[in-house]
This record gives sequence, structure tokens and C-alpha cells, in this order.
Amino acid sequence: MTIRSWIRKLLARKPRPLSSRPRLRWRTRLTLEVLEDRLAPATITVLTNGDATGVLTPVSAGVYTAPTLRAAIDGANSLGGSETIQFAAGVFGQTITAALNDTTNPFAFGPTAFVIAAGDNLTI
Repeated sequence: MTIRSWIRKLLARKPRPLSSRPRLRWRTRLTLEVLEDRLAPATITVLTNGDATGVLTPVSAGVYTAPTLRAAIDGANSLGGSETIQFAAGVFGQTITAALNDTTNPFAFGPTAFVIAAGDNLTI
């Protein structure tokens, strides 16, 4: 069969009416599934060995920096859930002296208190 005869045969066909065409049916039913409710764990990097309050600075999704360990713990309490606190290369191995009172709790626990919120899972 040559290409010309094949094209002629194709063009000579008459389209079938819509009523005689087979109906398409979906074989699957789409459903929605509820996912579990949880937050992704955050990673907080401590930048200095001081003991001052401060705020978390977002770097990317789930990654933060904090000026001090106290600021990192306070930030972890505000985020809730599971967090990991790590130390920057310049801070790793240095001594951190706690001298301030806890800033997130109405009770005075003294200068060495780092209060972790109930229900938080914090890894340092």
C-alpha cells in the first residue's frame, strides 16, 4: 500500500456520529486522603558563646540561626515540636557561661535556668 492510497483511504472515511461512539468511563474514583498532622523538625544554629536574649533568624525552610544558646532555646520553645540545636564551627568546643535569668518563664529560676516548654522534643 502506497502512502497516497493510504491517505486517500483515510480521507474517504466518514466520521461516525457521536451517538454511535463508545462512551468513555472512568475506571477509578478520585478521593482525598487526610495526611498526619505534624511539623517538620527545625534546625537552629548557635552563632556565639554569649548569654543574651535574641531572636531566631530564618535561613531557609526549617533552618534558623540564633545569636546565643539562650536565644536558640527560647526560639525552640516558640516553634514547638521537635528541634535540633547545633553550634557553628567558631562556637563548637567553647564554654558557654549562663549568667541571665530565663526570659520566657514568669518564675525566676536563677541565672543558670534554661526552661524547655512542656511537650517539646529538643536535641542539643
